[in-house]
Amino acid sequence: MNLIFQLLYLSSFVTPMLAPILYRNKRPSMIAFYCNMTTRFSFRKLFIRMLTLYLITFHFYHLSVYGNALCLLPSTVITGLLFFSGFCDKLLHRLHRRRLLVTLFCIGFLALPIPELLPLGFTLIVIGIASVFYPSRELIESMYDFDRRKAFVNGSANEIVCQYFSWPEWENVSGCKSSTIGKTKLIKDRCADVIEDAEVLEFIESEQTE
Repeated sequence: MNLIFQLLYLSSFVTPMLAPILYRNKRPSMIAFYCNMTTRFSFRKLFIRMLTLYLITFHFYHLSVYGNALCLLPSTVITGLLFFSGFCDKLLHRLHRRRLLVTLFCIGFLALPIPELLPLGFTLIVIGIASVFYPSRELIESMYDFDRRKAFVNGSANEIVCQYFSWPEWENVSGCKSSTIGKTKLIKDRCADVIEDAEVLEFIESEQTE
């Protein structure tokens, strides 16, 4: 039984290694993932639940193999906070800031070689990877507009990937301008609608006056 737990424990480290393969992946399954994560609140909530369950499972395997519960205390507290979907959502969005994300990964990788801090380092790295695959707040809010939502879902794989991984603070790094262009076009269209509505109201008032 102990051998089974050891194999399952080692398999927990395989999942984060898949991140470089899945990052900006343009396969149909990943495109569907990007669209669902951006347009569906329930899908983002499921993503958070799966993240929490994955970390709980890792903690259970670590405790079964090493039996030291004290070293699990810091990472267990962090994992427990992920049960609150609102807190986890804000945390993943906050990690879209370049300095915070780089600092988190640095702390995580520095803690991995230390046996007592390994669970904490692994937890921080997994949360950092999860934030990379979590859509930005700006992109989610832009989906409230029906035309913008339709354009995103029906866009090409390159456009979807570019917008999904374009965070406001990382735009110069990613080199993607489609998201910014789309937002600018949306603002112009809304301004045009407002001007048109104002002209119609002015015409109606003039007709009533006559």
